[in-house]
Amino acid sequence: MSIALNDVCLAYDGVPVLDHVSLEVAPRERRAVMGPSGAGKSTLLRVLAGLERPDQGRIMIDGQDVTDVPAHRRRVGLMFQDNALFPHLDVRANVAYGLRMTGVSNPERTQRVDDLLELVGLGGYGTRNVASLSGGEAQRVALARTLAPQPRLILLDEPMGAIDQARKDDLMIQIRTIVDRVGTTSIYVTHDRLEAEAYADTISVLVAGSVVRTGAPPDLWERPEFVSVAKLMGRANVVDGAVVGADAAAVVVPVDAITIEPGGQLSGTVVSTSFRDGVAELTVDVGGTNLRARDPGGFAAGEVVSLRVDRAKLIPLAVDQV
Repeated sequence: MSIALNDVCLAYDGVPVLDHVSLEVAPRERRAVMGPSGAGKSTLLRVLAGLERPDQGRIMIDGQDVTDVPAHRRRVGLMFQDNALFPHLDVRANVAYGLRMTGVSNPERTQRVDDLLELVGLGGYGTRNVASLSGGEAQRVALARTLAPQPRLILLDEPMGAIDQARKDDLMIQIRTIVDRVGTTSIYVTHDRLEAEAYADTISVLVAGSVVRTGAPPDLWERPEFVSVAKLMGRANVVDGAVVGADAAAVVVPVDAITIEPGGQLSGTVVSTSFRDGVAELTVDVGGTNLRARDPGGFAAGEVVSLRVDRAKLIPLAVDQV
């Protein structure tokens, strides 16, 4: 099931929320839409689901223009961050809810619910009170409910927001595997780069209502192109190009491009030492700009150090126009 948004715009009280958004998602693709809070991510999902109508532009699902098709006829499943399970219904009734609303017969409904609970690893949970479920179990019930009506498209709105990090990684793998087994196209919205990388084949970066960059996770890491993308991808040392003598307006200075040695181009004061992802680092204040560098050991806050920058490793960036 292919998805296309063509020049979609939406404003609230004259304030643009989606600004000429164009996006194409291939059949069975897992797409992440990543951006900071207020970027328009959830609004984009609401437009795709039919809960909001754009002021401009078209929405196509498998070549069909659904811009004016109401939500209940789009066959789009939307899974919310807070899972939105019905507290007065047990697990089985929650999963069956959409099927019952669309008139699916009881025998077919029962079989479909049993199959879905097995698919999400919750066989035998049908009579459980949803209040007794762990956060990960509740999210899998919510996913089963989303999948029950056999949607053409699955939209996931920050589904890991309420899950602690220890369980998040395993649950992410489970959800990705389930979606692949079903074979449905999906769009996963998040502000978390690690979630986007773990889930998606392709990531679209949304900033101030505009898609500024789309690519595979390794491509966005190596070639972010814009300052906003580099920061969202968690790149260290996104700085004004003039700080390191580069011609570009801004650059990424990879941590391994900086060595501390006598005679370097830059001089700075050690602000702090830290240990990140198994690597000891220094944060050095260079004329008011902090740069992270590998810590060769023996340095303390307040010491003046000389830094050599390998300019061949710099990644040029454009300053966003949005």
